[in-house]
Order: sequence, then C-alpha cells, then structure tokens
Amino acid sequence: MTDLIFVFAFLLLSYAMGNKVLSQFKISLGGTTGEIAFASGVGLGIFAYVTLLLGLAGWLHAKALLAVLVVAALWTYHDIEKLVSRLLGGLKRPEFRGGVFGGLIVSLFAATFLATLTGALGPDLGNDSLCYHLEDPKVFVRNHRIEYLPYSENSLFPYFMEMLFAVGLMLKGPLGAKLFHWLTGFLTFLGVISLGRRILDPFYAFLAGAIFLLTPGIHNQMATAYIDVGLAFVTLLAYYALYLWVEKKEGKWLLLCGLFSGFALSVKYQGLFSFLVSSLVIFLETLREKKGIRALAHNFAVYVGVAIAASFIWYLRSYLHTGTPIYPYFSSDFGGVPYQIDLERNGMGKNLLGFILLFWNFTMYPAVFGGTGNQYGIAFLVFLPFLLAVKRTRPVHFLILVSFAHIVVWFCLRHNIRYLFPVVPLLSILVAYVTQELTHRSGLVSAVVKGALVFIFLLNTGMAFYHNRNVYRASLGFEPREDYLRRTERSFGIAEQVNRIVPESEKILNAEEIRAFYFRPRMIREQIYRRKSGYPERSRNGEEVIRFLRADGFRYLLVTVVEGPGVPELSRHPLEIRELVKDPKFVKRHLRELYSSRFVDEEKRETKYFLYETSPSYGK
Repeated sequence: MTDLIFVFAFLLLSYAMGNKVLSQFKISLGGTTGEIAFASGVGLGIFAYVTLLLGLAGWLHAKALLAVLVVAALWTYHDIEKLVSRLLGGLKRPEFRGGVFGGLIVSLFAATFLATLTGALGPDLGNDSLCYHLEDPKVFVRNHRIEYLPYSENSLFPYFMEMLFAVGLMLKGPLGAKLFHWLTGFLTFLGVISLGRRILDPFYAFLAGAIFLLTPGIHNQMATAYIDVGLAFVTLLAYYALYLWVEKKEGKWLLLCGLFSGFALSVKYQGLFSFLVSSLVIFLETLREKKGIRALAHNFAVYVGVAIAASFIWYLRSYLHTGTPIYPYFSSDFGGVPYQIDLERNGMGKNLLGFILLFWNFTMYPAVFGGTGNQYGIAFLVFLPFLLAVKRTRPVHFLILVSFAHIVVWFCLRHNIRYLFPVVPLLSILVAYVTQELTHRSGLVSAVVKGALVFIFLLNTGMAFYHNRNVYRASLGFEPREDYLRRTERSFGIAEQVNRIVPESEKILNAEEIRAFYFRPRMIREQIYRRKSGYPERSRNGEEVIRFLRADGFRYLLVTVVEGPGVPELSRHPLEIRELVKDPKFVKRHLRELYSSRFVDEEKRETKYFLYETSPSYGK
C-alpha cells in the first residue's frame, strides 16, 4: 500500500510541476481529465530529465533526488491543493448515465482496473523488465551514476521510462519502480476520455477509455516494468496536441505536440513513428490551408526543433560512446560492427494481402506477432469495419488518418504487436464512436451492439484476472513475496544462492540467464562479452579460455541449460564456455562447482543452473 501512496504522491507533484509550465504558455485543456494527463506528462518528463542530469553528473543519490522533490513540492504546493480540491469535488458529481449497459461497462472496467492494479503490486516477472528495464537502472542507482554499460547493449537506448524506474528504485524499491508504468496506463485512460469528450457524448468518452484499458495487451503490460504503455501515453498526448493544432491553428499546440513527440523519441526508438506521422499531418494541413512555404518552414521549425530539443540527449549520448546515434542498430553505417535486424521475425508477411488482413491476423494469431500477452483482443476487429457504415465527422477522419499512417509505418518494420500500442488510444475512441452511432439506431441494432460489447468486456476482464491469477496472494500480503518469486520466477532461486555465495564486488560471466535483476554481483552476459572479446577465437584450448577469463577478472561462471518444448538447438564455437562445460574432464580440471539447481516452468521447460568457480591451477 505504501508503494501505491508513493506513486500517487509523485503523480500529484508531477501534475503540479507540469501545470506550472503549461500555465506559463497559457495552455488549458478545459477539463480535469485532460489537464491531469497533459500536466502530469510534462511533470514526469521534467523529473525524468532531472534524474538523467543527476546521473550524468554522478549525483544519483536518494538524498539529492529528495532535495529536488522537496523544493518542487514547496514551489507547487498551491497547485497540488487545487487539484486535490477539484478531484474531491468531482467525486460528488457523476457526469454521465448509461443505464444498465453503462452499469455493466463501469462494473467490468472497475473489475479489470482492480485486477491490473493488484497485478502491478506484485513482484515483476517480465523478461525485458528483469533483463534491462529494471536491471540497468538498478546498476545506475548502485553506481550513483548513469553511464554506458558496455555489456548491456540496451544501456544506450532512449531511457525516459527507465529514469522514472530509477526514481522508484531509489525511493521505494522494485514495486515503486514498476508502478510508474501502471501510472502511465492510468494517465492514458484519462487522456483518452479527454480527447474522446471532444468527439463523443460523456458516457461514450468514458467507454473509449475503458476500451483502451480493457485491451488485453495494455492491461497485461501495465502490471510490468515494460515501457510500451508509457510510449502509448506520450504518443497519445502528441496526437492530441496535434489535433488541437489542426482545429485551432494556435502555435502553443504545435509546441506541445513537439514536446511529447520528443518524449516519445526518448522512450523508445519506435517513437519515430509518431514523429513521422505528425510531420506528415503538419505538412498536409499547411498545404490545405494554402499558407505558403514560409508558414510550412515555420511550422516545421517549431515542431521539429522542440521534438529534437526534448530527445537529442539520448541520441548524442549513444553517438559519443559508440559512434552511432541509434546503437546498436545500423552500426555499420557509422563505421561500427554490423548489427543484424530481422524484420521478418514477427508477422505474416509484408505484402498487400498481409496489410489488408492485418487486424484479422494479429487478432487470431497473436503469438505470431510477438506473443499472446500483447494481443489486442477482438473489439477492434469487430467494430472498426463499421466505420464504413456510419457518418464520419472531421475529428473522426483525423483519427482514421493518423491511425492509418501510424500503422503503415509500423507495417514497414518489425511486426511486433506491442510496438503498435501507441494507436490503441485512438482506435479505442473510434470503437466508442461506432458504438455511439449504432446504439442510436433501431432497438435491435442497439441491443446487439451493446450485447456484443459487454460480451467482449467480459472476455477481456476474465483475461485480466487469469493473467494475474498467481500474484494476488503475494500482492495482498497473504504470501511472502520471496515465496511467490521462488515458485514463479526462474532466476530468483539461483539469484538468492549466488548472492549468498559470491561477494557483491565480484563479476560473473553469465552464460546466459538474461534476467539479471535479482542478482547482486555484476552479471556480464557471455554472448556480448564473447562478441566484444573474441575469447573463443583467441584461445587454442579450454585451459587458455580459463586463463583468458581469469586475467579479465572472472572468478565465477554461471552456466544455464534450458531443455524442453520449443527450445532451439544452437550451433556454438567449441571453445565457448557453454560447450566446454559439457566435458566432465574440463569441469573437473578447471572448475569447482559451487551450486546447482533446476526450475520447471508452466510450459514444462526445465532450466538448470550451474555456478562454478574458476581454478587458478590451470590443470596443475
């Protein structure tokens, strides 16, 4: 519960800081939900960059951060007080009534919201969370410095969300960190309602927000320390500001669009999608207005300038360390080592038929598009085609254009469905619009539409409870979190033993458990170390491999062996450490086994761990 109090207190402070900035530019959204979403987005951005600057200066200490937060709280005290008063007043005045249908929708939304929140209050099991989204900030916090981690290829990625995770780790621990991702989902929900109210009746604006949050991939990810919902949040605000610029032609909205496009570029490389789409809309709208080349140049100067100012530091940091601004991708174009990008890894083909059938394919075959945990569900497949059968207003055309353009850019690259989360808010508004238009028709059509949507909500709510089924006891305090992790997270048990046996000051050659977050000693991934050092090629036999590793400071090895369904057979160099340990004579001569264990997951895959200490005798 204290973790939840912490993250909502941080939300209030972020709102207050952002509101101070927005008020300087006389930016007002004219509604509580939109004001909270935009002001909080600006405030979270401020604190993300404050954390980055503290880290780059080597001042990444809890006391330094707390000093910043105290000063911010004193400066914005009246803004916080005003928001709290408005929220308490708003609780007494419900703004919509939806009858029985509305009651069912609100109830299913509330159930999913609570299921997702309860899941977020449990320990993190996410693969990427434990590999780098939490692991790299953990290292930054431990070192009190944000720096290039040469054996983490991710450490030079845009790390906007990871800066917030670092705040949570410093002040509250892992749960406080992962709740920041849940918070971005909640703020996106508010942003969808706010944008929806400009197009829809109040109840259907809420429905749009509920559709967003009940999307299975969204509520699944909100319970982890991933970053894709965070990207959806800042992308929504960029598109929202773009919409207001198109409608009002006021420069402040273009500035705000540039700011949140910059934040999107700072969350993930895929933030480039919204930058390109917004640039296209600005170009087309300026042409439509026939304002001339000077107006076009001015609009692009404002938008692109602000977007670059809000994101350039991540790309400059990568360039200074590696010679490429988007490391490790396209490294060969900047004189580095080629990095292979498999654009065909996911999806069902980049052709016209694949594009036409895209929603059918990723709805019916989500595993092919990055996993069932990221799926969209069936609401979009069922309702979006009816856009052809209802009257489409100018704002609806805007949402269709932006969504379509974003999907086209995504389609040209890797077909991972979670990279398409940023359009879920816009698609949710379109589904709510279709629902609103169809429910205003004959009684039979209205009943069928309402029944279909309630059925879909029931399915999605059930998926939320199923997805979080194992974590409720730990989240609610009925099971110790350590016991929960021992039975559900493969790396936790071995991490406990490694932390007990190996001094924290040591480094371990890790071959290759990528989930390093729960380990205290420094874990060096063998795959990356091998690529950088070339130790197998530079050695003639196993004895020289051990000599090479010890000379480089490795006294300990952690070897992981995975067996079971779906585990591929890999071809390895005979002097890779994972090949060498298959020989009992090599192990007996050069290594001392300190600990071994096994873990079997729900899919019957068995993971075996072997912790070794390298011998200094080299066979003597």
